[in-house]
Amino acid sequence: MEGVLALTAKALFAPFKLGAIELARRVHAPTTRFRAEADETPSEMMLEYYEQRASQGGLTEASHPSHNSCGYEGAPGIYTVDLMRTGSISL
Repeated sequence: MEGVLALTAKALFAPFKLGAIELARRVHAPTTRFRAEADETPSEMMLEYYEQRASQGGLTEASHPSHNSCGYEGAPGIYTVDLMRTGSISL
């Protein structure tokens, strides 16, 4: 593929430096636990879950960009300023 950087499987799972952040690998799948509050904000249970797994870095959370796009009950939303603020949990 001319002009396109082709990543091999080895490169996808190798450590990667992104600015000042060292990632264990380039690939990070969403790890949604469907434990958001009824108002679609992250719950304390979600925070605890991600704190327990933060040592490897690169945690991601699947979230929905509009109220009508929520495919699963308990998934957090990011479609209002308040939801974006609460969804940006720093560990």
